[in-house]
Amino acid sequence: MWKICCIDAPKDEVIYCCQLLSALLVIVVGLLNITLTENNTCLWSTLVSGAICYLLPNPQLIHRDGSTLLHDVAV
Repeated sequence: MWKICCIDAPKDEVIYCCQLLSALLVIVVGLLNITLTENNTCLWSTLVSGAICYLLPNPQLIHRDGSTLLHDVAV
């Protein structure tokens, strides 16, 4: 627990919120630079796509019943 402004906050929750806010800041600044300027659009689009990929959950290859989509293949 961290004491922030006279409030006890869980450490993991504070770290998560800071990571989320920084990723959203990168996305907003990147999109503004892509739309308003002409230079370094490749750099800003890479940063935006990286931040979006960071926020999205990992895909899982599992059916709802628990079986996997990829079966073990004998080599």
